[in-house]
Amino acid sequence: MKNSGVFRKYARLKNILRELDYAAVAFSGGLDSSFLLKAAKEVLEGRVIAVTAESPVIPVWELKEAKIISRSMKVKHIIFATDEFKDKRFLANTRLRCYWCKKGLFNKLYQVANTAGINTVVDGTTFDDMKDYRPGLRANREYGIRSPLMEAKLSKMEIRFLAKRFKLS
Repeated sequence: MKNSGVFRKYARLKNILRELDYAAVAFSGGLDSSFLLKAAKEVLEGRVIAVTAESPVIPVWELKEAKIISRSMKVKHIIFATDEFKDKRFLANTRLRCYWCKKGLFNKLYQVANTAGINTVVDGTTFDDMKDYRPGLRANREYGIRSPLMEAKLSKMEIRFLAKRFKLS
């Protein structure tokens, strides 16, 4: 991996984020969304919030980790409840279950963001994610979710490299 190319992509990511007035980061507490939150905080300063779903399909430890990370970055963190188990389409457990899950998630996430006065939601979809079967990405498009890491063409390996370089846990 050529470091100069990675840093050019990181600069591109920051330029993408500079285009935004405000952003609500769909924040799981995983590496990709944590890296995105760090970059958004750096660029947007106080014009970014982290938004996390409290869901029966997400382990409790992930929510705890998201709280710790957002607090350490000094970013306002809003947590909202989801109810996937009330959606028969999700419960049918078809190949589209991720789509139905994301559709419900993004619907609530946008409500939270709009209540906070923010109309742009970004997520941690990476360039590598485009290579996999990801039916949830259809929900991204339908809701107009921006994916700055993907737009900057940052791969998982490059994000890990930069996260380590920036001492991001």
